[in-house]
Amino acid sequence: HAEATMATPRGCLRWRWCGRAAIVAMVPLLLFPATAAAARPAVGVGALGSAASGAGDAHAATGSAGGPRNATVFTSQVEARLMAEKGSLMAGDSAGVGGVAQALQAGAAKNDSVAGASAKASPPPQFVLANFLLFMEDCSGSTWAASMAHAILKAHGIAAYDGYSERIKDVYRHEVHWKRGSSMHATMAQIARVEKKLKDDVSQDRMQGKHYYSKFKRMDYDLARNAFHHTFLSPKALETTRVVNVWRRHPFERLVCLARDCIVHNSSLHMVDASGKWIDNCLDKGFNFDRHRAMVRKYGVKVYIDPAWAEAQARELVHLGDSQADFLRSIGFTDFETVATEDLDAFEYDSAHIDDSVDAWLAWMRSWGVDADATLVRRVVTMGWPKAGQGAGVWGHMNAAIGGGVGKRTRHSPFDSIANADAVMAALEASASDRVRALVAAERVQPGSGQGKDSGVP
Repeated sequence: HAEATMATPRGCLRWRWCGRAAIVAMVPLLLFPATAAAARPAVGVGALGSAASGAGDAHAATGSAGGPRNATVFTSQVEARLMAEKGSLMAGDSAGVGGVAQALQAGAAKNDSVAGASAKASPPPQFVLANFLLFMEDCSGSTWAASMAHAILKAHGIAAYDGYSERIKDVYRHEVHWKRGSSMHATMAQIARVEKKLKDDVSQDRMQGKHYYSKFKRMDYDLARNAFHHTFLSPKALETTRVVNVWRRHPFERLVCLARDCIVHNSSLHMVDASGKWIDNCLDKGFNFDRHRAMVRKYGVKVYIDPAWAEAQARELVHLGDSQADFLRSIGFTDFETVATEDLDAFEYDSAHIDDSVDAWLAWMRSWGVDADATLVRRVVTMGWPKAGQGAGVWGHMNAAIGGGVGKRTRHSPFDSIANADAVMAALEASASDRVRALVAAERVQPGSGQGKDSGVP
C-alpha cells in the first residue's frame, strides 16, 4: 500500500484521477528511458551471487595458477573474477563474504563482457552459461562418470546442476506419462509440454547461476526430436550447448549389464538361474529397479546370450564410439571429444594408468569448454573429492567422496557372468572382424580375473 500511495496523488479517490496520475508518472519513462533503466539494478547479479556461494565451500580448489578455472567460452568475466577471489579467500584472505560481494558489485558496475562477445551487446550472465550434455548409452558407467564430472567441476569452482543426471528422459516420462513396456508414441501437445519443460529447466538453472546438465542417449533424442532441437540444437542454442561423447569399449560389459538391469530381456539376451532357466521378472507388478539391480549383483546372477546374436552385436559395439560420434554430427554437433569409460576409470584398477584417466577427464572437460587444470584433475582422481550429483544431497550423503581408491578395484572378465561363455567365445573366434576376435584373444592370454586387466579391444 505504501508503494501505491507514492505512485498516485495523495487522496486520489476516483478512477479517472488515478488514471491521469499514472499517465503523468509514465512521462519520464517515455521521455528519458536510458535514465530510468540506469536506476534499475543490474540483471543477473543475484544469479552470479548464487553461483559464487554454491561453488566456494570449504572444499574449493587451491594452489592452481590464477585461481580456479571456469568454462572459458560461456562464462562471464565477472564470474571468473569471483572464482579467483574465492580462491584467494581459501588461501587465507580474511576479506570473507564481503570481498566476494565487492568483486561482484565491481563487475556489475563495469558491465563486463562475456568472453568472445562485444561489450555493448553483452547479455546478462545467466543467459550465457553453457548447457553441459553427456551423450552416453545405458550400461556405460554413466552414474559414476556423472558424479566424477560434477566433482571436477566443483573442484574448479564451477556451479552446475547436481541432481539426477537423466533429466531429459525424466521430462519425457513425466510429460508423456511413459512407463516401462508402454507405447513410446507421444502427441504433439505432449511434445510441446516436453519442450516447455526442457526450456524451463535450462532457464531455471541459469537464473540460479548454474550450468544446465543432463545425460541423454539416442532413444531420448528419438522420442522428442523437435523438443530437443528447439532447446539445444537451434542456431542460437548451439552457441551455448556443449556435449561430450562417452562410450564403453568392451561390448560384453554392456550386454551383461543390459540383461541384469532389465533393459533388454528377450530370447537372445536374458538372465538365467543356476539351472539355466530364464529369469523373467522385469515386468512383474511392484518391480523395484534399485532393489533388483542390487540383488542380481549381490548374488552374481548370470546371463544367457545367443552365440550368433552375440557375434553380430559385438561387430557393431566395438565401433560404438565412432557410431555415437557420427550420430552427434548428424544432428548438428561439431566440436566435441569422444572418451571411453575404461580410460576414465582406469586409475581405480591400476596406479600405472593414472595419467590415462587424467588425460581422459581433461578431454571430457575440454569438450564442455572448461579449461581444466591438470594438477587439480589429478587431485580429484587420486585423492577424491566430495561427491555431488545423482542425489548425493537428496539422500544426505554430502560427505561421500568420489575418486581416489587408486588400484583398489579388480576388473573382472564380463565372460565370467555369461552362463554359456564357451559357446559365445567360440562364435567370436570365428568372426570375420579382427576387433571381435581380439576380445577372445585377450581372454586366452589372461584367463580368469585379475587386477588391471585390459578390455582387449585394440
